[in-house]
Amino acid sequence: MRTADREAFFYYPDTAFLLLDQHLITLNAWPTDTFSGDFAELDDYRIGKVRNARISPPFDQALAKHTFDVEKHNSVEGLVKSLLRGRLDMIATDSRQALLVAAQDGQPNGLKLIEPALGQVPVYLAFSKQQVDQEFVLKFDKQLKQLLEQDALAKLEAKYLQ
Repeated sequence: MRTADREAFFYYPDTAFLLLDQHLITLNAWPTDTFSGDFAELDDYRIGKVRNARISPPFDQALAKHTFDVEKHNSVEGLVKSLLRGRLDMIATDSRQALLVAAQDGQPNGLKLIEPALGQVPVYLAFSKQQVDQEFVLKFDKQLKQLLEQDALAKLEAKYLQ
């Protein structure tokens, strides 16, 4: 993740490699396929998230105000498996990672994403300022933009998430 502290040591391209779509994800506990945005509605559910992960400003603020409680896990894998095994009613995490874990667990269609996404978190590739120069990062950024325009990431996702 790109932060001001890390920018002292790393060059970042202007283009994000991908956006993590943060969703509420369930099996069948949630009565609809949509979420109204009223976080008080979550209070009756056993919800999990990855420890120290930010989901979205509104979600994180509601959690800090104890509008609802979450069970914290150390990894997306453990979080998704707890949901698939019925230990949780719902999780809040990146949908790509959750779908990949479910597919690897033999349950590629086992998860239900609740719309809309709670937020998006940009992910950047970083380059050490000690090992590359800024000109390289500019060239990389140009190539990355071309790959993303050609839907290269979407094609990889389709290959691994089916």
